[in-house]
Amino acid sequence: MILECVSLKKVDEDTHDVIMNAVFSDERLPVEHFKSCLATRKRQEDVFMFWAMLTSSKISEGLVDILKLDMETGSAIKFGTMTDIVEKPGFQLGSAACYLGPYVYISGGGPDFGKVNWIRQIWRFDVSKPYAPWETVGDLIEFRRNHTMVILNWKLYIFGGFGKFRTKNVQMHSLDLNSGDWEQLAPMPVHEFNPPATTANTCIYYISSHWTLHCFSLETKDWTHLDFLTPPEPAHPEIRPLTLFPFKAGESRCFAIATLFRDTLKIQLLRAHAPSLTLQTFREVADMPIYFTFANFVTLNGKLVLFFTSQKSDDPFSGQNESSAAFLNAWGFDPMTNQYSCFSDIHNVRQALSIAALPYFPDVFSLECKELL
Repeated sequence: MILECVSLKKVDEDTHDVIMNAVFSDERLPVEHFKSCLATRKRQEDVFMFWAMLTSSKISEGLVDILKLDMETGSAIKFGTMTDIVEKPGFQLGSAACYLGPYVYISGGGPDFGKVNWIRQIWRFDVSKPYAPWETVGDLIEFRRNHTMVILNWKLYIFGGFGKFRTKNVQMHSLDLNSGDWEQLAPMPVHEFNPPATTANTCIYYISSHWTLHCFSLETKDWTHLDFLTPPEPAHPEIRPLTLFPFKAGESRCFAIATLFRDTLKIQLLRAHAPSLTLQTFREVADMPIYFTFANFVTLNGKLVLFFTSQKSDDPFSGQNESSAAFLNAWGFDPMTNQYSCFSDIHNVRQALSIAALPYFPDVFSLECKELL
C-alpha cells in the first residue's frame, strides 16, 4: 500500500528497503536519507466541491453533496455529504470555507436566509478519513453569513459579512485550533461581504470593492492598507475584484487579482512589500473573452483556476434556486509565466458554493484504510 502511495524514481529492492525503513523505523530518519529515491508526483492535488450538486440530482434536495472533480475529464463524482452540518441546506448558505492540508473548515451561514437557521458551529472535513470525516472544532461566538475565513499558523481568522438582521459585521476573531480559545482582534478597516482574502507569511490580506488592499499583521496586530489601486475599467468603479491569489517573485510578495467585466476576464498583478504595503508594480497581464458568469476559484498546483457558470445572480441574499444553472468550464492562470489555459468542459456539476484543492490520495490508500477499519 505504501509503495502505491509514494512516487519513486525507480522501484527495486534497494529502494523498497529504504522506504520501508523510513516508514517503520523507530528512529526519525532525516529526509536526506530517502529523498534521492522520491520522484515528483504527477498529481499533487484533487479538486473537491462543497455545498454542491450534480446535474443528475433532485433539485428539491438542495446542495447536499461533496463532489470530487476530475479536472482532466471535467466529470465529478459524489464523494460525501453535507447533511452532517445541515440536513436540508437549500441553495444559498452564506457559509465561509478555507482549507489546509487534508482539512476543510466551514463556518457560519445557514439555509433559508431570514428563517433563523444559522450554522453555529465550525466544522472540519478530513479528506483522508474513509469514515466519519466530519467533526466540530468549536462554536461561533456570534452569528455570521457571507463572511470570510482564512487559516494561518493553525488559527482560523473570521471577518466581514453580516450578522442578525443583515447588520454589517466588521469584527475580526481568531480561533486557536489547538487550545480552542477565541481572540478578538482589530476590526476590519472597511466592511465587505465575501471579500477576496488570502494569507502570506505572517499577514492576512483582503481587497475591498473600492480596490483597497488591506493587510493585517499577526506581529503588530494592526491593519495597514494600499489605497491607490485602480480597477481595470476606471470609468466603472463598481467592478469588484474576484480573487486575491498570492505568490512569491524574488523578495517581493505578488498577488494576481482577477475581474470580469463585459464578457472579458482581466488579470492584474500587484507587487508590493509587506507588511508596510509599498507598491512596486500594478499591471494587467491577461485579457481574455469569457461569456459566462464567474462562480468560484481555487489554487491548484501553483496555478489560479477560475470556474464559470451559466447562473446570473450576484446578490448575496438571493435564493439561487435555478435548475437551469450549471458549471460550464474552468480556466487556469500561471502567474510565473502569465499564461492561461482552458481545462476540459465541466459536464455534470450544477452548483458548488465552496471549492478546495486537497492533497491527492491514491485510491489504494482509501481502499486499504477501509479494510483495516
